[in-house]
Amino acid sequence: MFVDLEGDPFAGDLEAGGGHQYLFGFVTENGASGYQKRWSFDAQEERKAFEWLVDAIEARQQEFPGMHVFHFGVYEPSKFRYLMGRYATRQEQIDGMLRAGVFVDLHLVLTEAVRASVEEYTLKKIEAFYGFKRTVSLEQSRAAMRYIEHPVADGVGRAATFARTSRRNGEIQRRRLPLDRCPTCVVGVRACQEIARG
Repeated sequence: MFVDLEGDPFAGDLEAGGGHQYLFGFVTENGASGYQKRWSFDAQEERKAFEWLVDAIEARQQEFPGMHVFHFGVYEPSKFRYLMGRYATRQEQIDGMLRAGVFVDLHLVLTEAVRASVEEYTLKKIEAFYGFKRTVSLEQSRAAMRYIEHPVADGVGRAATFARTSRRNGEIQRRRLPLDRCPTCVVGVRACQEIARG
């Protein structure tokens, strides 16, 4: 299972710290279920989306004991810890996953296994090495993200955020944003595999 979170560090309750995660997503290894996601535009939705993702991981663990949750960088596990503490929910599940080594950081795997002529080992910098073709340019993707993050940071809510995003970028662009950016870890695994093959 590959997970990806998108968030804004300056949104939400600033006194609580940690920002606000507005998109929770995953895809399974075979991709049979496709990319599954939950949007969140306020604290209540963030909690529900977090619980949904943890429950999905737990259900998959029951079906496939010994499975792992892949992610790219330390962001996802740190946000899982933060969200379980903030909302006082799913503590046993997250603690068990962390202790069992369920989370696998593909960024660490990439930096330890591959030497490439790039300044930094980000997915965007290594795309050229494994032939990833974007359906949406980075500029368009960043612009769409800004039009989601700004209203989330302002606390205007779900309806206003999607209305603004839809007006500015068009319905198709809004729908394509998460598919272009997620699941990040699938791209990471593919990059590791392709580069390792030579």
